[in-house]
Amino acid sequence: GVTKGTQKNYGGARAHFAQWACAERLALDKRAPVPEPVLCAYAASMAGICAGGTARTRLAGLRFWHERQGLAWLGSARLLRILKAVALATPHTSRRDERPPVTEAMLDHALDALDANRPFDVCVAAAMLVMFWCQLRSGEILSATRAYDFSVLPAVKGLRLRAEAGGNLDRVTSALWLPRTKVERSG
Repeated sequence: GVTKGTQKNYGGARAHFAQWACAERLALDKRAPVPEPVLCAYAASMAGICAGGTARTRLAGLRFWHERQGLAWLGSARLLRILKAVALATPHTSRRDERPPVTEAMLDHALDALDANRPFDVCVAAAMLVMFWCQLRSGEILSATRAYDFSVLPAVKGLRLRAEAGGNLDRVTSALWLPRTKVERSG
């Protein structure tokens, strides 16, 4: 299973490659894998134009398409070296300034603005604190829709509180079990 966002990115990558191949007047057989020199030329064409991550994503989309079609992926060590060079040639305009980290003072300021008598504010405070102290992405603990998917998002049964927070007397730390994260698909 691939998420809709990833499918969209991969579809865009395939379309970008097709547009590039057309501009280069390459006649490629859709039933055969893209040759390794063509993959390298495609990757090199992105040097100085887009970020290295964008180039890697486009090639990942192309590789996904190969796998879906049952075609061999002809990427090589040379292609990986070219991708590293593309990353080094990332234009300055595609780099973002580093954002300042969230601090405990920022959390305190946000908590002061919330009303402990409003259930929504209490949920916002809980989510904010869990994300901060566990260093989680919001998508790992919050549902994007009103339908909560208990197979991928945390549930109360996965929470183990330390003794002073109301848990078992022998627990010295709190833990939250996540069914799935971006990098750990099985929890």
